[in-house]
Amino acid sequence: MKIFSKIFVQNVRFILKQKNIKKGEFEKSLGLSPGFFSRADKRDIEIGLEVVVGASKSLNIPIEDLLDEVVFRKEYLETEIEKKREELATLEAELAALTGKEDVGSL
Repeated sequence: MKIFSKIFVQNVRFILKQKNIKKGEFEKSLGLSPGFFSRADKRDIEIGLEVVVGASKSLNIPIEDLLDEVVFRKEYLETEIEKKREELATLEAELAALTGKEDVGSL
């Protein structure tokens, strides 16, 4: 059985980033060639079930979640929103320091 790669690869990349695992090391641990995930993402190639099962076991994530378009999208968006809030807070603090005003939200 072959799985189309786009969603799977995006989910794996997100999980690897969250767990601070390098793609190359993960590919190697699954017996894949370096750059496998990049190639799979660009070409949307079919991925063997053994790769999906191996990734699931290695990451301790259910196969269904690795193949679900929505599961990690929400987490990704929440992570990005939090980063933007932190950036905004930093910029507001810098602006307050430059203008001498504590409440820069109304500027």
